[in-house]
Amino acid sequence: MPTTMPTGSKVHSVTSKLASKLPSSSNEKLKSACSAVVEGLKITLAIAKDVSGSLGVPGLQAGISGLLFVMDVVKKTSRNTQDVEELSKHIDSLNNILRIARDGGSLQPAIVARINKFSKTCSATTMDVRKIACSSVMKRIINYDSDSQEMSDHIRTMTWSIQSFTVETTLAIEYALDEHIHFAKEVGIRIEGKLEDVGKKVEQINAKLDFQDGNPPRAVLARFDCKDRAKCLGGTRTAILDEIYSWIGVKKFRSRNGTAPDKLPKDPVGRPIFWINGSAGTGKTTIAFTVAERCRRYGILGASFFCSRDDADCSNPKLIFPTIAYQLGQLCPAFKVQVAQAMKSHPDIGYSSLSYQLEKLIVEPLRSVRTSFHASAIVLDALDECKDNDTTSTILSALSLHVSGLSKLKILVTSRPERRITTAFQSGNLHPITQRVVLHELHLGVVKADIKRYLKSNLAAICCYYDLKSVWPSLEDIHRLVDLSFGLFIFAATTVKFIEDPNYSDPTNQLACLLHGTIRDTEKSSSPYRHLDQLYAQVLTHAFPDISSNLAARLKRVLGSIIHLQNPLSPPALEQLLGLRTTTVRQTLLNLHSVIIVPENDSHVIRLLHPSFFDFITDPTRCPNPKFVVNTKTQHALIARACLFTMKCLKRDMCEIKNPSILNSEIHDLPTRIARHVPPHLQYACRHWAFHFERGMVSDYLLDLVKEFSEKYLLYWLEVCSLLGELRNALLALNTVKQSLSTVTLPVQQTISISDAVRLLDDCEHFTREFFPVLSISSLQIYHSGLLLTPRQTLLHSTYGPELLCPVKIHNALESTWSSCNRTMEGHVSNVTAVAFSPDGMHIVSASSDQTVRMWDTVSGSHLNTFQGRSIAESVAFSPNGMYIVCGFYDKTLQLWDVATGAHLTTLVGHKDSVRSVAFSPDNTRVVSGSGDRTLRLWNALSGDHLKTLTGHSSMVISVAFSKDGTRIMSGSEDRTVQVWDAITGAHLKTIRLHSGSVAPLAFSPDGTQIASGSWDSTIQIWDSVTGSYLRTLKGHTGGGVVLSVAFSPDGTRLVSGSTDETLRLWDAISGAHLSTLKGHSHGVLSVSFSPDGMHVVSGSSDNTVRLWDAVTGSPIKRPDRHSDHKLLVAFSPDGTRIVSGSKDVVVWDAVTGARSKRLKRVSSLVLSLAFSPDGTQVVAGCADHTLHLLDIVNGVHLKTLKGHCSRVHSVVYSPDGARIASGSLDNTIRLWDAVTGSHFKTIRMRRSGPVTSLAFSPDGMRIVSASGFAFNRCVRMWDVVTGVQLSMFELESVIDIFSVAFSPDGKRIVCGSSDHCLWVWDAISWTQLLEIKGHRSSVHSVAYSLKLDPPSLDDERLVGSDVQVAGLIPCYIVQHGWIYAVNWKQRICWIPPSCRPIDLAVSGNSVALGTHDGRVVILDFTGMDSYLQPLISSNSSRTS
Repeated sequence: MPTTMPTGSKVHSVTSKLASKLPSSSNEKLKSACSAVVEGLKITLAIAKDVSGSLGVPGLQAGISGLLFVMDVVKKTSRNTQDVEELSKHIDSLNNILRIARDGGSLQPAIVARINKFSKTCSATTMDVRKIACSSVMKRIINYDSDSQEMSDHIRTMTWSIQSFTVETTLAIEYALDEHIHFAKEVGIRIEGKLEDVGKKVEQINAKLDFQDGNPPRAVLARFDCKDRAKCLGGTRTAILDEIYSWIGVKKFRSRNGTAPDKLPKDPVGRPIFWINGSAGTGKTTIAFTVAERCRRYGILGASFFCSRDDADCSNPKLIFPTIAYQLGQLCPAFKVQVAQAMKSHPDIGYSSLSYQLEKLIVEPLRSVRTSFHASAIVLDALDECKDNDTTSTILSALSLHVSGLSKLKILVTSRPERRITTAFQSGNLHPITQRVVLHELHLGVVKADIKRYLKSNLAAICCYYDLKSVWPSLEDIHRLVDLSFGLFIFAATTVKFIEDPNYSDPTNQLACLLHGTIRDTEKSSSPYRHLDQLYAQVLTHAFPDISSNLAARLKRVLGSIIHLQNPLSPPALEQLLGLRTTTVRQTLLNLHSVIIVPENDSHVIRLLHPSFFDFITDPTRCPNPKFVVNTKTQHALIARACLFTMKCLKRDMCEIKNPSILNSEIHDLPTRIARHVPPHLQYACRHWAFHFERGMVSDYLLDLVKEFSEKYLLYWLEVCSLLGELRNALLALNTVKQSLSTVTLPVQQTISISDAVRLLDDCEHFTREFFPVLSISSLQIYHSGLLLTPRQTLLHSTYGPELLCPVKIHNALESTWSSCNRTMEGHVSNVTAVAFSPDGMHIVSASSDQTVRMWDTVSGSHLNTFQGRSIAESVAFSPNGMYIVCGFYDKTLQLWDVATGAHLTTLVGHKDSVRSVAFSPDNTRVVSGSGDRTLRLWNALSGDHLKTLTGHSSMVISVAFSKDGTRIMSGSEDRTVQVWDAITGAHLKTIRLHSGSVAPLAFSPDGTQIASGSWDSTIQIWDSVTGSYLRTLKGHTGGGVVLSVAFSPDGTRLVSGSTDETLRLWDAISGAHLSTLKGHSHGVLSVSFSPDGMHVVSGSSDNTVRLWDAVTGSPIKRPDRHSDHKLLVAFSPDGTRIVSGSKDVVVWDAVTGARSKRLKRVSSLVLSLAFSPDGTQVVAGCADHTLHLLDIVNGVHLKTLKGHCSRVHSVVYSPDGARIASGSLDNTIRLWDAVTGSHFKTIRMRRSGPVTSLAFSPDGMRIVSASGFAFNRCVRMWDVVTGVQLSMFELESVIDIFSVAFSPDGKRIVCGSSDHCLWVWDAISWTQLLEIKGHRSSVHSVAYSLKLDPPSLDDERLVGSDVQVAGLIPCYIVQHGWIYAVNWKQRICWIPPSCRPIDLAVSGNSVALGTHDGRVVILDFTGMDSYLQPLISSNSSRTS
């Protein structure tokens, strides 16, 4: 019998156990953190006493005293050391701010208000903590967990309050900024049509838009003569210039007498590339400008691109080759024609890889024009200022691949010696074909001599201008300046600008100040940048010798913004962005013209003289005066605020386009509209607000601005981004801000407050991804197609739903919330057999049975490049460094490509059967391949050499993988085993026997400890990779689906699988629990892969698409009612009130509400054709099992099954009186049936064999027209219904297949459509051909399909309004290229995303039914569209004419 513990002992035991939960006194880390905070707060308290007494903020002292009490409690209660350490970091910032406030003597009312707000927060926190501290010991022990969490929340509140207070007060004090004063113009103020040099703005914007007319997108300001640049002074740099001119192919330019240089040979000899490599300030750009200017003067300059980090276009690598192509086109008209053709063939080439751009826009046009193109020079300056983050410069990689096709060009490149550039020049094809000069390695004496000549010439000009004594400057002064320059031309240039500054008009004193200020420390260091720093410091000190706090604040606002802007702005635009008074910028920069280029013309932009000034002024170790130092984080916060405030002027239809049905490219004056309604400062805000937000310090005010922006202006911003061609960057911006908000540690209250903004940003990202193809080409479709198809339960729809003005009603199209499928990438024309992410997650590669490998942009889904194979591509993989792609092919080979250039590197030959799987080793040096020949082969990835053959499987090897450490190889086979091999020796290590079905996919966990293998038995099994022991089985794929692909998440916690059941499934890799099912593919999923960050999954399918999925949410959503099978037909009842849809079942829908009214008994096989009886009470369905089914749709009863055909029934139709049914079959017959009894009464056989693919009764019911096709006996026949006699026939010898036929409503004409994209019209009486139209883009299976799903162009007058009058054959709504068109108006109504694209379509009046690939019947009601469209048509004509 158990003993009973005394009550006292029980209490003591429980108390001891509870007490053990309290923090140990040995937690030294927590003690240390708390002590640091307490010491900081003691200092704060001392300062607060002064502030409280002298500046009138008495509450601050009490608030800080309260925080000291809070920290005492934290020591005893909290266990979150990290929160305390975070708080400690902000105490010093708080003290600095309070010191500035104390020492300033007086405070602005807004700062006093902030201090009081902060004090109240401190006091409120103290009161809450006192309640915890005053609890009894027992209560504190029992509630320890909850109290600890509450204390953590209080610490975060304190931390956030201090951070927000310090950020806002810093901006107010250091930048003289207060939102209540300087940002005086609030919401509701609109831009009133001020036009700032519209011509130049139109030119820049038009450069991005006129590629629709055949011109490539380009950077207008990248041309060498577009900015204030200077050429080399005569007599300087002669040696290097002569070397360049000799390399170009002329001995020298004889400019004195104006004669032209020697003509360049048609095919220049020597090395095609010249690289000038030099450190900052060595004069690279001046040399490049001199060469470009001289080449243009003598007609041999082909193109120039001067990169600039302070201009988004001039630093965009994807604009370099298009810009060069455009300029070459201006030089050679024949070349321009070829470029225009390339643009029409590849309209999205602006998103393509640089290698693809170079090939299509320059190499191939050069090859086409040949002798009509004269040899010329190209100058590419400051390549290091191009925003190219790849390990090796992608521009140079592309050049190395295609340099052999650029024999007509000589390319001069300048850059700093950055590793990614030097690596490219030192390796690969470029090394032997590049001539080079390293400026910073030239003999210093030579460079100093040039600098001396430069200084003497310029100072002599200054002396003459100011009428100074001829002895000024002295030779000693010049020698001292030359020595100070230390070989840097930027020093000399800045010196001259400083001395000649007209705002001082005192060159003698300027020179004296310069020498006096920079000569003192010249002996301390031999670094050239030390002298440059002293020069910059002298310029600033001389400009502002005794700078006041207010002037220092204004200087930081203006100068700090200039150096941090992503695009330079003009003085007025910068003032508008920052909310400054007119002329403030010019006044502030008046004495800084030696380091800042301030244009006289207000339409031109402000620029830094040299990028080194940015490095100086943002580094407190280089800039000695703290009043001049610009804090990068604070400055970004300032600009982010300015951008968000600026965007409060956004509104719907900013450019007054009015008509949403027209494309951006169809608005002839769009550039002018953008320049007028979206001025430069607003364009800047829209483009770059997220960039500055991410890099700035966050505060309450900044969060409030983000919240307001998300709730009021989000879609208006998206509209402007579409107009500016910045939609891809908008996606990046949305993600950037979401990620930034997620990393900010906020108190609970602020987290709740900002949560709706985060949801809206997330919704907007989904919205943009889903509708990217249409939003990128038509901005106002945001408020039409976009909002029309936005899930109703999203916050975006509830917030912005009122913006939807289009009177379209839609049923069964919308999910309850966003689908987990983010993007569908279309382009392959056959199965997508394999997919993979690049290591950085920015690209996706897909292999296909169409013999191609395609690369896609992960952000936008745009196609980037195509790698052409010679047979079915079976498998694909990126190398771990992202530089190479390997693909296994059905023709027994492997092929390797260079990702950056698109170059084919090598073909690996050796297998005796198709290569089913490939993988790179972790060190990029080896490739393993598995084949149908039962072997694995190991290859050297660099040389292509075959290393080893691994044998041991008894059947096809269909999966291979390296372990994470590269020491082992795993292979899966149809022999139902996994073999483990030593990756070095090739030795066989172990055999693991797996499923009952053969092994299909195989994946290693990231740590290499587990294997996941899928199988044909619908399961995934997890195995221990060391012992080979079985761990668990994952079951869930349905319908006997074969698991064709599996992949682990990068952290190893999740698994994704793809199956023939058309789904992807996410699993918990630890427990084996099923997490979610991803649906959307219409055929089997052949390949899956996780993104490197684990946030997304990519899949390839037999439906020819690549899809990108959200792998985090992946939650099930409420889906509209649908058929279980995807092969769907739809038809309207004659009165238009009902819709019938057929697949493996037949469903009746209410055409008005979209509700399903009846699901009829499942038919015996797949429905291939459907037709209503004229009275709308019955439906006949032709099926794949050779039968017809008569269905009563009023009562939902199956009436009869009609048998007689011996093959599939592809066409059924009722006679106009409803008494007869005609059916056409692949058995080469037409059968006529009694529609009441179902009895068969006549069979019409083709005289020559030919399957019947389409039938139609004449309006009087006395004739039938039939189409026969399928690669033989392609003809259209007309028959007498009573006798069955053939009346006439028309054969089409030149077509492939005939799939469609119909009578016109008056019975006088017959229309026919074929699979090779043609349409014919015949006279039904004389049987003469009236019209032939070519231009269909895909084959079609009925005339209804032909005219509704893919008709000829609406602008083809032969079709609409022609003499033949076939317009009556066309329904009032059609689908063309993803758009629903209103034919009568020739207007696009709305765009249909891939998930809703119809495989069949029916039209009745103003209602359209779409039978989608995923089994839905989507119903659109366009009632009211006529009255909606009519006023838009008139506005359309004025904008597109």
